Amino acid sequence: MESTPIRPTEYCGVYSDKVHFYTLNAVPGASVYGEILVSYENKEYRRWNPKRSKLCAALHKKLKHFDFSPDKDVLYLGAASGTTVSHISDIVYNGRVFALEISKVPFVQLVELARIRKNIFPMLQDAGRISAYAPFVDNADVIYQDIAQKNQVEIFVNALRKFLNKTGTGYLIIKASSIDSVRPMKDVVEDCKHSIEKEGLQILETHILAPYDEEHACIVVRC
Repeated sequence: MESTPIRPTEYCGVYSDKVHFYTLNAVPGASVYGEILVSYENKEYRRWNPKRSKLCAALHKKLKHFDFSPDKDVLYLGAASGTTVSHISDIVYNGRVFALEISKVPFVQLVELARIRKNIFPMLQDAGRISAYAPFVDNADVIYQDIAQKNQVEIFVNALRKFLNKTGTGYLIIKASSIDSVRPMKDVVEDCKHSIEKEGLQILETHILAPYDEEHACIVVRC
């Protein structure tokens, strides 16, 4: 445990010591992925690692639209073992995180995480098969997608159409090499943006996540 001055930031539910970002630990004493736990003024905070979480990387890249807050419901496509999910769980403590993962190995860890974080609802599902999981997911205020499939933009757009509330926000984490392993990332990202705009969706901002992550970009969208 460390002691350091930690203050609220412009991002709801996110704190900072002017170097690192943190979330208030919903399960004091419990670390999810080996992150540092910091005690300050009788509260425990979890240091958010931008090299382990692309959402945190986007914050370090000066993300402007951060629409997570305590009462929001979140649909997370591509939850893996729950690193970023756990920080979102801290932030939306009165809401729900519907967390989909297709791979069985990380899903086991995601289920264990959900045992102690009651606002996480894990589902072993393919994000592209909306009809399979639609009966178990309510409309969401935020949709966050981080998958490596070639048709990741199509999956994202379909999920927004089906589940996103009218005033909601979508966060698409693009893995460019999964779409085209030859062309430069910036070109692939631009193509993704054009595809999204053709669907009548509004792009609010785009960030290449380097140097925290060299393979991904974040596109923020509203309907």
